[in-house]
Amino acid sequence: MLKIEDLRKNSKEQLLKQISELKGKLLSLRFESSTGQLKESHLINETKKDIAKIFTALKEKEMSVKTTTTKTVVAAKAKETTKVASKAKATKGAK
Repeated sequence: MLKIEDLRKNSKEQLLKQISELKGKLLSLRFESSTGQLKESHLINETKKDIAKIFTALKEKEMSVKTTTTKTVVAAKAKETTKVASKAKATKGAK
């Protein structure tokens, strides 16, 4: 079984390659299962879970880029709002 911590370290291309390999493995396992040759049926579920973990890691990478961009924009707007509020207070206090 793959560990999510290890998957997070991989690049997007590596993750996509792993998904492709695991989908091939899953196809093979299902074929073996249907012909009665598969002795370790738990491998099917493990492979499905590994694929899901990789998709999760990919989504996290995608979301972290969006989140970082959003946080930067929000921080800039907050800073701008603070400046405007400070100017308003200074102007009001000067009267």
